[in-house]
Amino acid sequence: MIITRKKVLIGKRSKVMEKSSTPMRETHMKAAKVKWGVLGTAAIAVRDVIPAMQKGAWSEVRAIASRDGHKAKEAAKKLGIPQAYGSYEALLADPEIEAIYNPLPNHLHVPWSINAAEAGKHVLCEKPLSLTVAEAKTAVREALEFNGCGGENAPGRAGQVWRKDRRSIHGENASAMAEDA
Repeated sequence: MIITRKKVLIGKRSKVMEKSSTPMRETHMKAAKVKWGVLGTAAIAVRDVIPAMQKGAWSEVRAIASRDGHKAKEAAKKLGIPQAYGSYEALLADPEIEAIYNPLPNHLHVPWSINAAEAGKHVLCEKPLSLTVAEAKTAVREALEFNGCGGENAPGRAGQVWRKDRRSIHGENASAMAEDA
């Protein structure tokens, strides 16, 4: 989704904005909130990312998972998240969840991001995306194959990095694909 002054672009659809005193986020995004699930109860997720997502007009954190069901329930209660799962697989199987935030330990970023993509979920992976360039290429390829969208939670020009990765995997013709995603 890309926001411009006059349009809200959602995938390949766009809505022309009308002049209004109501902020754009309130006008057009109430019905379009992304329903997020969080893989794990990492400190960065519980302390920083989930509270920020909950403040966002376009996101709704619906579920959290942990290998320890008790930890998931504690985090859900503390953060006001409606659903807690005692396994990552159960979260990925939830049809209500549209996107996954992956703050797992670094060596688990690629496998669980791929699992999420295979489950039809969009993925936001905490940095680093992977431990090697080969793993990063695999993760990007899988994200594109299963749902055409992926991202790394890194400051700066992350979008440019993803466009370069897509070109290196799919060739120079992928630049048009990168702009469409």
